[in-house]
Order: sequence, then C-alpha cells, then structure tokens
Amino acid sequence: MRIRPDGFTGALMAVEGIHDARALLHGPGGCRIYHTVMSRNTYSRMEKAGTADYNLPYFFGQPRIPCTYLDEGDFINGANDKVAEALPIVGSKGDKLIVVIDSPGAALIGDDHTAAIFESGMSDRAFSVEESLISLPLSTGYDRTILSVMGWLAPAKSGTRPGTVNLLGMSVLDKDWKNGLREVKKSIELMGLEVISVPGAGCTVDELKDSVNASLNVVVCPEFGINVAEFYKDRYGIPYVVSPSGAPVGFDSTEILIKTVAKASSKDPTQALERIEGYKEEVFRILMGARYKSMRLRGSSFSACGDASIVFPLTKWLYEYLSMMPIAVCTDEGSYKPAEEGLKEFLSSIGASDAFGKEPVQGSDFVFADGNTAKLMEFSGVSQNGIDIGLPSLEHNNVLPRPLLGAKGAMYLIDEIIRSKGI
Repeated sequence: MRIRPDGFTGALMAVEGIHDARALLHGPGGCRIYHTVMSRNTYSRMEKAGTADYNLPYFFGQPRIPCTYLDEGDFINGANDKVAEALPIVGSKGDKLIVVIDSPGAALIGDDHTAAIFESGMSDRAFSVEESLISLPLSTGYDRTILSVMGWLAPAKSGTRPGTVNLLGMSVLDKDWKNGLREVKKSIELMGLEVISVPGAGCTVDELKDSVNASLNVVVCPEFGINVAEFYKDRYGIPYVVSPSGAPVGFDSTEILIKTVAKASSKDPTQALERIEGYKEEVFRILMGARYKSMRLRGSSFSACGDASIVFPLTKWLYEYLSMMPIAVCTDEGSYKPAEEGLKEFLSSIGASDAFGKEPVQGSDFVFADGNTAKLMEFSGVSQNGIDIGLPSLEHNNVLPRPLLGAKGAMYLIDEIIRSKGI
C-alpha cells in the first residue's frame, strides 16, 4: 500500500506555495523536519539557510516553516505565549502573510491564536487556519487552505478585466511544477489571454488580491482547486471551467483543455493547438526512428495511481496513443468525482473494468505513480519500470525540464517509456 501525505501537509505546503507568505507551525519539532525539507526542495527561495540570518528562536537555522517546538508541558498548560513570541520574530523576515497552522496534537490544546496574533501586533498580516486537516486528503488540505487565505484577505473587486484568467488547482507538489506551470501558461497566453494569478503555485499576495478581477478561472487539477473556484464564483461572480478530459496529461487532454478555455473565453485556439501539433510531430519522428522499441511497447501492461484528474487522461492517452494496457488503476482519496467516473467509463469501454481500484500489481511492465512508490515498485520487483508522476519523490529535483503537464509533459512520459527496461 502506498503512503500518502495528508491534509496537514497540504495545508503547510499551500501557504509555502505563496511566494511572500510563510507558514508558522504550532507543534512539536518532529512535525517540522519533513515539511521544512519539502518546502525548501519544492520551492527554493534565495534565502541564506544555515547562516546567522536564521539562527533565531523558532527558526533554528532553517528558513522554511518556523515552529513553536511544543513540549509536554505545553500540551498540559497551553502555549499561546509561544505563538505570541514567535510571530514578531517570524515577521521580521518581511513576508506579507504569515499563517499559523496547528499540528494534529496542538489542535487539541485549543490555544487562542487570534488573541496571540493581536497581542503580537500582527493582525494586519497574520491569521490562523482554524480547521484541523489531518484526516483529509493532501489535495483537500491544499485547496481548503488557499480558500482560507482568500477568505482572510477578502480583497475588494475593482472591476473585471477582460481577457484575464487565474489558473487554479496547480501546486508546488506537482511534478516539476515550475516547468509544468510554464507549459500551461504558454498555451493560455497563445490564445491572447493574460494569467493574473496561480494561487498556491508561486503567486504573490498582491497577485492573490488582484485575482478577484479576472474574467475566468481555469481549474487545471480540480482536486487542488475546486473549492477555491466555487469561492471565486460565489463571492466575486467569476465563472470557472474544468476540462472534461481531466488535467493536461498527454497531447490529447492538453488539446481538450485548450479548446475548453477557448470556448469559454471566446478566444482563437489556433496558435496554441499548432504548438502542440509541432511537439506531436517531433515525438512521431522519434518513435519512428525507434520503431523496433515503439512497436514492442504495444500491448505492454501498466499500473497507475494518483488523483483522478491525472490518472484518467494518463490512462486514456497511454492506451490510445501507445497501445498500452491498464491492468491496475487506482485513484487517491479526495479525487474529483467526474474524472473518476470518466476513468471508470473508459476502462469499461475497453473491457478493463476489473482494473479499477487496484493498487500496482505484480507483473506490470510500467508503474506510473508518485516517485517513491514508482521506485519501490522497481526495487521490490513488482515492475521493471517505475515512472515518477509526482510527489512524494526522492528524485524530483531536475535541471532539465521534466514536467508532467502540457506538451513537454507528454514528451517527458515518452522519454521515460522508450528508455524502459525489459521491453
């Protein structure tokens, strides 16, 4: 069984995905280690980690996710004083937003963070997430925390700007997220649209405030953004679109996303589609050059697991584009139901209904999963080829672009597949 991060991790990483925001973890030091490493690896800033700049209480030499380091006495007597003391120190680093997030254990204490924030004099740029997200899926925790940030900021709408969009449901937990974001933005911009904000994926607080003036929201991965999309719609009247094919994984679903956005915004998708076509032609030439290998891929089996909005288009594309056969396909808790139903219908249409709901199985030629699971499947002999499609992953840092989304994401997948072993 795969081990997946939960909503607590999602909450911390959602805040860390805002460029000039910082999460303050209220909890024991042991809850900090994994998350501070994850934050620095996924979204590295030019901070002087390990120098005197961060040799301060609550930072202890590590720039990301400062922590109140609760001990046993704090769980008995409360630790509001630690939050009040920590906030000015954390705030000295110049972030525009600080979000206090309780560890699962600290959530049981019932400390009054609102009072601590007021006492520290930081009510203008700090708030706490009141909801405990430990029992929720990673994606839900991410989505709800961005929703909490937008609710607290409560920016005023100055007026809808025609031809502008927000990209929702993208995160710093995506495979090679920066290059994946560049890919999606490129397709959007080739239609003459301007991207105002990408909440939770490198945006700034000012961009979040400006995001309420967009004319359309594009939900790339609904698991990470559907609640935020509903918030924008209800409070600011901004409509949103979700591609019926899921996230832009593979050429086909990337084209469908482009057409969906073009229809909703009344824009011409020609240039964006021509760009995808150029990549398709390049890949076709490569596959023809490696025809012996590409022919042997036909009929090879694969297992896939992840969010439904990723697994659905991935499974469909591998089957239709490379003639690979799904034998085990499972979706993560919190998956977007329409994408999950679309996946079930597709599997049924190709006579593979029994593949749904199965974890990666022995004998799979390929396993597409988070990087840790993919490698574990290789090491344990379940599959000869484990292909990384997202975090958690020990090998997710890349110098060359290796995203999952968009045209270059399709090329990444092809690159991994044709270099496979045993095919």
